[in-house]
Amino acid sequence: MVNSRPLTFIPLETADHESLTPNHFLMLSSTGVREPEKFPTDAGAALRNSWNMVKHTLDNFWRRWVIEYLPTIIRRTKWFRDVKPIQVGDLVLVVDENVRNRWIRGRVSRTIPGKDGVSRRAEVQTSGGILKRPATKLAVLDVVRSGDAKPEAEATRGGGCSPHQPTV
Repeated sequence: MVNSRPLTFIPLETADHESLTPNHFLMLSSTGVREPEKFPTDAGAALRNSWNMVKHTLDNFWRRWVIEYLPTIIRRTKWFRDVKPIQVGDLVLVVDENVRNRWIRGRVSRTIPGKDGVSRRAEVQTSGGILKRPATKLAVLDVVRSGDAKPEAEATRGGGCSPHQPTV
């Protein structure tokens, strides 16, 4: 039951489109029930079928993850809504149209303000070096160290699906 809790918004368009859940990671379906597999008699055909099914499932999951979840953590809001600016020390995901499982994680080492004094770009320290990225391409992760104060309201950083904050 716990792994059936939606991670993203529940779609209203169609009944056959379900929201992403932890079961999608674990069992490749929201209910945790897998469809019965069809077993070809040829071992080579069975391997090809399995490979194609896994590849298709992962590609579909990754596409949905980027479309449904990523917008909930990116800090894009309308100009009339105050947003906490990116700060040195923030943990971020660098948003790029990359192959699945290749999101770059890093820590903001320096912010670069625009002409208006608001942080528009940042230098991000990653395992591969320092990257310069616009603030719109950085998804700030709301994490706190054990014993630290809780972060500000989720709405100021782009939101999230869980009221519970992860600890580092």
